[in-house]
Amino acid sequence: MDHLDIPHGAEPLLVPYLCTEDYDGGDFFGYPERQGWSEMDGVINFSDQHYLSGRIQAFLQNWLYFGCVLSILKLVGIQASSSDFIRTTPEGKRVVSTRLLAGFLVEWKKKDNFGEQRKLYEAKHGSLDYIWPGEQHRRLGGRYERGKAIGAILNKVDEYAERYCANVITDPDLYPQIPLSMETGLSIIVLLMKLRPITRELYPTERGDKQTSIKSMRSRWVTERMTKAGWCPLELEALLSECDFDVQYYFAFLPSPRWGVDHSACDKNTCRRKRIGNIAYSTKHRKGCDKCEMVTVSDEMSLIVSKDKTPLLSWRKLEGSEDFKLEVVEYDPTSEENYVAISHVWSDGMGNETANSLPRCQLSNIQKIVDRLYMRKRQENHHISVIGPTNYLILEPPKSKSRKKESTPNSPRPPNRFWMDTLCVPVDKYDLRKMAISRMRTIYTEAHRILVLDSWIRSLSRKASRNEIGACLFLSNWQSRLWTFHEGLLARNLFFQFKDGPTSLSEMTSEAAQEYRESDGKVVNNFGGGLLMRIPMFDFKVAGAGPKMMVTTKERLLHYIKPLRSRSTTNKTDETLCLATLLDMNPEPLLLIKKTPKELREDWTNKQEEAEEERVCTERMALFLHIVGDLGPTIIFNTLPRLPVRGFQWAPRTFMGHKTDGPGIYQGAEHLWLRSSHLSGGKVLRSGGILVTAPGAHLELLEIFNSTDAISTLVVSLGETGSTRYCVITPGIGESAEFPSWQASAQYRIICEAPIDSGEEIKAAILVMMDDSATKVEEEGGWMRVVHICRIKIHFANAVETLDFADGSVISARFLDMVKKRNWCVM
Repeated sequence: MDHLDIPHGAEPLLVPYLCTEDYDGGDFFGYPERQGWSEMDGVINFSDQHYLSGRIQAFLQNWLYFGCVLSILKLVGIQASSSDFIRTTPEGKRVVSTRLLAGFLVEWKKKDNFGEQRKLYEAKHGSLDYIWPGEQHRRLGGRYERGKAIGAILNKVDEYAERYCANVITDPDLYPQIPLSMETGLSIIVLLMKLRPITRELYPTERGDKQTSIKSMRSRWVTERMTKAGWCPLELEALLSECDFDVQYYFAFLPSPRWGVDHSACDKNTCRRKRIGNIAYSTKHRKGCDKCEMVTVSDEMSLIVSKDKTPLLSWRKLEGSEDFKLEVVEYDPTSEENYVAISHVWSDGMGNETANSLPRCQLSNIQKIVDRLYMRKRQENHHISVIGPTNYLILEPPKSKSRKKESTPNSPRPPNRFWMDTLCVPVDKYDLRKMAISRMRTIYTEAHRILVLDSWIRSLSRKASRNEIGACLFLSNWQSRLWTFHEGLLARNLFFQFKDGPTSLSEMTSEAAQEYRESDGKVVNNFGGGLLMRIPMFDFKVAGAGPKMMVTTKERLLHYIKPLRSRSTTNKTDETLCLATLLDMNPEPLLLIKKTPKELREDWTNKQEEAEEERVCTERMALFLHIVGDLGPTIIFNTLPRLPVRGFQWAPRTFMGHKTDGPGIYQGAEHLWLRSSHLSGGKVLRSGGILVTAPGAHLELLEIFNSTDAISTLVVSLGETGSTRYCVITPGIGESAEFPSWQASAQYRIICEAPIDSGEEIKAAILVMMDDSATKVEEEGGWMRVVHICRIKIHFANAVETLDFADGSVISARFLDMVKKRNWCVM
């Protein structure tokens, strides 16, 4: 494991060498038989006594680890032995070592380089331009056959690794026990993940190659270690799904950045973290401060906000005195003055829920680091680039704004002014607070620089390794919170404060790109730059060069949804306010929906407070979706938690706190990007309902076969009586509780993304019921009004397969009509 990077100061993992003899150097696939084992159906089934004896551990390590790497190197013509992958610790223990692996892999790539081999061949035999790729590789020294042989070895290791090494969902009857220690299993997975990409790079792909994804196999060691370290199951699931294995291994040595939050109610699909209380949001003094006095912003701040202007602050030393004053001025966008907007996580200690005040020690520190931002000349961006699904949105700064010249380190100048929500958003006057929140977009787009203050990032030196910096930013609390997403995304120049000074995003990404270019052709273990690009916000910003084309509000919303799923906020009612700010919508109508006045809630219980918060969240989300207007038709297929409000039972309750389902897919919202020629519409009505044109069918219930309370499967015969083709309808993932108690008098319908009788796979469908109040809503023609019940899965099966889908009682049904297109008003 020596080739994998781990955090500074962490104890490396030692994988014991268990073998009693070196690998014999013979054929890889014949090794089990040479050792007295036999495969049945391609896999060795070990008995209980083998598990207990320990013999199996030594055999599997020698075959799947040493046999794998040595056999592949031998095929390439590289001499190596087991001793090259073993070392002895100072304590005299023999452990598996990968210290020489990088050198062997570099030699392998150099020896079997397609480009170099092709040049030598063409110099003697002529061009290969019009030769089939497989034939090209055959002519170049049997590279095609060599790649095929290497792929077969890796596929065999894949089978055993998935069975005995990986943390995968398996049938306990098939995989009754795990004969390998977690450490040995981890080493085999790491080797597999290192060899597979090089094989794909050097050789043509065989159709039989399993093409194991670098992200598809998980180590039990990594999973259990991170679980014990307090990682949220949802966050852990996302990291294991999206990050390369060397990154997962690195993270396994870190404590959870959110270790102080209770994740006991969370699972891998949803984060139900308990909200941060007032203790976590208490205002803190700087380390070493002897409880200095609190400084409150003057009433001038509220006066400026009341004029719909931006207040700026500076912690200024009074002339002729050793004392300081918190000065407040109104920002003039036509002036030459620049200001810095502070972006921070309140739980770090610089938030204040009761007053617009901070300790003197914090103000002195903030002013010091703000001034330091201008101590040297830096490359500036003068526009904000936000990438959409296919186009780019370029937000230009005010035309009249000019830029101040940078100062040199020795040039005297007054303190730079800054804006900070703790001090500049009134806490005791709701009307003024609304005005300040409504200006958030303007404040962050007009700021010359945005400075991120995060306690974890500030504990790290900017001279740390690229991997340390990438991991720190990727996992920081700052990039996991709701409001910081829009603050960073709107930044023209985004800076992060490290222990020894500020560094900009553009500087970090440029350095990472330079390191990547310099590593061309080398086998390196540098994932830090890639981690920066995996932070969704940074991906938006770094990709910000392109045509200046506006994208629709719907497209922009859909593109923001994926980054939001990993974010959280203490005040759940803020979600729609943040989204409105990002989408350049006026948040004031949303702010009109507010909680019952605090003085009337003094005697409320926690349950009443939670219900009140839920009410505000629900009403704001319904209004927000209506203001967006056109959401597209596929939103009705989402499997996110839905609003419990008539007319919006199809609508997501929240976009936060849910996992991705594989790289780049947001589970629950994956169908928002579904493309179907059969779907159109998506207009949201203010009174409730979304207008969608889609295929569907009228579903009539016939009889219940096995009568129990849990009816989980509907079977519909397709065609005439006696047909062997059936449509099997089951609840979608997590939808069983929503499956209805079937009513004989109710009229049920199915809405699909493709016609049921089209022969196409049905990727998304919902079960709906005719609305009791009306059968039609007259708006732009006739729309059938139906109530959303739940998301369903539709399978097609023959009579033998049909009941295999059942997980409870089965109910027989039939389709009275199947339409390719109908106008629906889904409530």
